[in-house]
Order: sequence, then structure tokens, then C-alpha cells
Amino acid sequence: MFLLKNIFSRKSKNIFINLNNQKISMSAIKSQSLVPERFVQDKFYFTESKLTKNMSKESLVYNETYRKIPVILVLGWAGAVDRHLRKYSDIYSNLGYHTLRFSPSNSLTFFNHKSHRKYAYEMLDMMKSDYKLTHNPLATHFFSNASCFIVYQHVINEISQNSPSEYEFFRQNHRAVIYDSAPGLPPSIPGLFAGINDLVKQQVKNSLISYPLTLGFLALVGLIKLNPNNYFIQMYDILVNDNRLVPSLYLYSTADKLISDKSIKELIEKRKTKFPALYVKEVLYTDAEHVLIYQKHPEQYYNYIIDHLKLCNLEINTLLVKNLKSKL
Repeated sequence: MFLLKNIFSRKSKNIFINLNNQKISMSAIKSQSLVPERFVQDKFYFTESKLTKNMSKESLVYNETYRKIPVILVLGWAGAVDRHLRKYSDIYSNLGYHTLRFSPSNSLTFFNHKSHRKYAYEMLDMMKSDYKLTHNPLATHFFSNASCFIVYQHVINEISQNSPSEYEFFRQNHRAVIYDSAPGLPPSIPGLFAGINDLVKQQVKNSLISYPLTLGFLALVGLIKLNPNNYFIQMYDILVNDNRLVPSLYLYSTADKLISDKSIKELIEKRKTKFPALYVKEVLYTDAEHVLIYQKHPEQYYNYIIDHLKLCNLEINTLLVKNLKSKL
């Protein structure tokens, strides 16, 4: 949405572009059916709370309310399509939270790890400068390992190794973590093939195409696993040793073929042993494939994440809403 907003916000009656030697007006492009597909992978998209969206941005009530509303970072799995991830961010948006979501592509996740750190700082800079979220309470909702690779491990490094960090707001305001089907190390090669194939099939309906794609990703991930300095272990160790005691909810399944429940359980136990004061809640399912828990158990899933937010004092305060309405 934000990528095209600036283009189409200008008066464009007399603006033309040259495409294959033909003049096409911007207004004609705007009317094409391709235009509504505005959301792409590897971009961060912010949705402001419905409680403040239509308020005057100059009012004191707006500024006061905007800063009090929690922001939920909804950080997707490898190959996530925005319309699928938006189902989760909409849960929070409908309740009045600010949301910032990110759908990493397969190519970014598996083939471009040297650029991952850049995305972590892009997110932090957007929160700090673009959307002024440095005072807002913060929760993170992760799906699979991808966004832990790309974003979270670098954020943890930044706020733990640089003191004081210019992004200290993240440490100060981070109140809750929710993990869906993560984090963990990949299984053996046969299990990895089955898990990647299930994930590819969610995005590619043609099974004949899914198999060669799976083999390609399997070869790449296999090479990464053989590397003694591999990215999986690096991320895993950073998450285990993160000394911030942010209350954590883990939703995972024994039916997950891509990240085994045993690997996730192992990380949880290491965290609990290392940091006895850390609050951890585990919800283990037996029938949900990778990142498909919500589809199998929507009501339970919803209740667990809302209860976790309440536990972490991140519930949208009804008194705040009443106070807001009285001033409008």
C-alpha cells in the first residue's frame, strides 16, 4: 500500500509513461486490475490502530493515545504471502492494536542471508523514525524460523551488545513473545524433505512442481546444516542465551515435519534452566502441520494469544477507549 501511495497521490491527468513505445496515462494504470495487488514480500507494512486512525494528527488526544496503544510485530514464515499473514495481523488490528507485519520471501530467507541484518535495522528505523513507536508497549508474534533468522537475532544482538543502543526502546518496551511452530533446529534430511514439501505445497498447488522446488531448498538447507558456522545454530544459540526475561508463549505441534516439537521443547528447557525467572507457557498440539495451528484450532489459538497479551498487561484498556470516546 505504502509503495504505491505516493505515486497515485499526485494529480496525474496529464502524466504519461512510455511502455513499449506506447503512451499510457497514469490514470489508466491506476484503473488496471493489477494495481490492487500492492503488498509484496520482503517489505514491512504498518497498520495504525483503528482507535486513532481517523483522529486529527495534530490533537493532544491523538498523540497521547497513539503512544499508549501496543504495537504487535507479526513476522512471517519463509515464503509467506501477505494476504495469508494479514489474517493474523487482522486479529490484532480488529482489537485496536497497531501492527507491523513482514512476509519474507524464500529467496531472501535461504539465498540472501548476508542482507538479513539490513532488514532488522530497517524495521527498527521504521519504528523509531517513520511511525514514532518508541514509547509504545511491544509484542512480537513469530511464525517458523524465517523472521528469527532475518530480523530477531540481529535485534537481540543490537540491544544486548551495544550499550546504550540507539534502539534501546525495543529492550525497554518489549513485553511479550509469541512463537508459532518455532524456534528450533531442522530435523534429519528425510524429515526435512517432508517438512519443506508440506510448506511448498501450501504455496504451490501443483504437486509436480512442488517436488523439484523442495529438492532445491533441501539441497541448500543441507549445505547450510553441514557448515559448522551455520545460520541455524547461530540463531538458535542467540535465542537460547537472550537474557531478557520477556514472557513467552510457544504454540507447536508433534505433527510438524519441518521443525520438530522435540527441538522446540529442547530450546524451551534450555531457556528455563538458564533463566529460572522466565515465564513460559507451552501449548502442544498433535494434529497441526507447520504454521497451520490457527487453521486447525482458530478459537483456541485466538484465546491463547489474547490471554498471553492480558498476562503481559498488553490488553487494549477499555477505560482508554471510553476516555477516548468522551473526548471526540
